[in-house]
Amino acid sequence: MNFEDILTLLIGTAETKPNPSQLIEACRKFNMHQIEYYNLNGDPLFNIGYNFIFKTERGEEARLEIIQVDDELLQAGFQVIYKSMFFFQKAKRDFSYIFKSLKTYYHNEQIQDFGVDKIFNLYNDISHCYISRSKINGKEVITFRVSNKETWTKYNH
Repeated sequence: MNFEDILTLLIGTAETKPNPSQLIEACRKFNMHQIEYYNLNGDPLFNIGYNFIFKTERGEEARLEIIQVDDELLQAGFQVIYKSMFFFQKAKRDFSYIFKSLKTYYHNEQIQDFGVDKIFNLYNDISHCYISRSKINGKEVITFRVSNKETWTKYNH
């Protein structure tokens, strides 16, 4: 899958607020392989989730995550972990491409700077997302998450 298709799928799903099962079915149609979901943070709000593995258009393995609360999509996103530091330029190029694509959906931006790492929060009237590029265990990682503003506010007051 290419990044544009993934962004369109995830943002479109967040903004139209269908039942999460529709996004799960779309992942299966795209031949993503479902793996076990782990609630890494132990947050009870994130107890129901789904993980899928897929290959990006550039051949990197990525993980797509869907978080469900009641019968609503709370958050969806993906993470690409590049194989080694050798892929630094590849991660940099992919991040630039994804960020540029996001600017077609979102007009407001807020940056959180954590020294080495930055998180770019983007907003429109319907949804919000963040994207970051960081180093984890010596590997380049791109993380993207999107939520419907109304649904997120409903469960995160």
